[in-house]
Amino acid sequence: MRKQATRLGKTLQKAALPELPPHRAVLRRLGPALDAFYGEARERAGYQRIPKKAIGEAHRTFGHLVCAVGHAQEHFDGNVSKDARRLLKSTTHPGVSFENLSRRASKHAGLVLKAGRRRADEEREASVQPVNIGPRHRLEELTSKRKLRAAGKALGNCLSGGESLAAYWSEVKGGTAEFWVLHKKGNDGWKPHGLFHVNTTGPREIVDCEGPKNRLLKLKRKVAEAVLRALRASGDDVETFTRVGAFTALLNDRPKVEPFHVGQRRIRIWCYPEEIILKVRHRPGGKSTWSRLYRWDDTWLGDDEALVGILADLLLAHALASENRFPAPEA
Repeated sequence: MRKQATRLGKTLQKAALPELPPHRAVLRRLGPALDAFYGEARERAGYQRIPKKAIGEAHRTFGHLVCAVGHAQEHFDGNVSKDARRLLKSTTHPGVSFENLSRRASKHAGLVLKAGRRRADEEREASVQPVNIGPRHRLEELTSKRKLRAAGKALGNCLSGGESLAAYWSEVKGGTAEFWVLHKKGNDGWKPHGLFHVNTTGPREIVDCEGPKNRLLKLKRKVAEAVLRALRASGDDVETFTRVGAFTALLNDRPKVEPFHVGQRRIRIWCYPEEIILKVRHRPGGKSTWSRLYRWDDTWLGDDEALVGILADLLLAHALASENRFPAPEA
């Protein structure tokens, strides 16, 4: 422990700041305080040898005090410098308790750690540039816990705090997920419009997408496609994209196909070895709906129960034409 005390004294002497106490006064006061701390530790343990736990705490405290000297001289956070000077001045107070000083030194170390994390967050935020996806929309990656919380509060979702925020931030730090906020420009400037949760553990895919207050985020097809291209991710399982036909298969190449007519329905169909995509207009002048059928372990699955009926009608009405349009299970 003498080495630790000597190091603290030399550091204080080298600093020679008028607002810091003289190194001799610090060491002269800490000596009796440390002896009393060790004596109490021996008494609690019931034997004469100084407990290892008390020795370790003393080492940590002296280490924090040495660091505090440097922080008092210069630190990018002014609050850290002020706290360091207060901590060092408290070492010469009459009747100073080493136990109390240890708690204050640990608290100061925690303050330094928080300031470092805050600076790291700010640097990460500064390095991220928004991605423009049109004149009225842009994407911004949330690379800090502060940004995640701010986006959660602005959109009114679970990212605003609590266990969900901690869990999602853990995913971001671990590199298993990304969070992007979509800003939309209105008459009063840019405002958060939606949030995308991207899974990066395998092929990039959007696993969740929400608008304000956890409502469905509605996007026009061109904007939805631009988002998918910018994020380099699939949105085939998310309603925001499937409702407007922004499927990965059609993202870069949307071949023109002739429509089939079944009653009042007009159906366009795109067939691929692993999926079938349909665009259905149920009546003339009505809105079109999109559906997708995909193959999983030689079984065709759909995201819309009505899709099965539509396909059955199509097969019955256009059996010959459909032979060349529906891939066989072994295709």
